[in-house]
Amino acid sequence: MFKKILVAYDGSESSERALVEALDLARAVQAQVIVLAIAEIPFGVDSRLEVNGGLETERHHMHKLVKDALKRLKPEGVKLSTEFKVGHPSSVILKMVADGRPDLVVLGDRGHSTLVSMFLGTTAYNVSRKVPCSVLLVK
Repeated sequence: MFKKILVAYDGSESSERALVEALDLARAVQAQVIVLAIAEIPFGVDSRLEVNGGLETERHHMHKLVKDALKRLKPEGVKLSTEFKVGHPSSVILKMVADGRPDLVVLGDRGHSTLVSMFLGTTAYNVSRKVPCSVLLVK
């Protein structure tokens, strides 16, 4: 079964449901959960640049979102870790999968969409097509 579950969390209702599902499944199968929060780079901005502290502000915001969600959901009995990354969601998730080799990726069906989605496609679509592991898409 699943030993390591990666769940992408952006604070949206959909990602909240995905986090709940990931935690419930992890309890049932005694799996580890990695909560991945991504400070998204605005479209057209070079990832090496810090634009007026905007990325740092976004990182801080994502830390707070994850902390608040885990406080609400009380993930007792689940081995849990958190990762905070900067980048475009699909790319960051794909790299995390390549590096960490989870057995399952859990995603909400809708996140906080940006203009990038119009050009690159949705995160769920891109990730589900490219990862070598199972994907659970939560509605």
